[in-house]
Amino acid sequence: MQHRYQWCYLYAFVHPPSGRTVWLLLPTVSVAAFTIALAELAQVDVPRGLHLHVLPLYAPDPQSAERLWHLTNEALANRHFHDLDELQEVQVQRCLTLQTMPEFIRAHTNFHWWPQTA
Repeated sequence: MQHRYQWCYLYAFVHPPSGRTVWLLLPTVSVAAFTIALAELAQVDVPRGLHLHVLPLYAPDPQSAERLWHLTNEALANRHFHDLDELQEVQVQRCLTLQTMPEFIRAHTNFHWWPQTA
């Protein structure tokens, strides 16, 4: 049996103090795809007073978005998908569910060293 693979990539943005997330499923990882992801993020209503923060060079914990992957993978673990469309549908539903759980996301991403908004 020869295995064939298809890929999709999950892009995630998180605002740790509020637990708000933005998710995108894209077919590749590239400068062009990341530009699309940033353009989509730019269309999100940003709360007044929200500012970009540069992470410390050697953050004591992983980047906040890194903590989201195990949460998104829960819906995919130990399952067989017949095609990429089926996998994407399950992933989309998981991301939509996580978007309704800001306190849960906040608990996983809001590190003690993260700048807090007023």
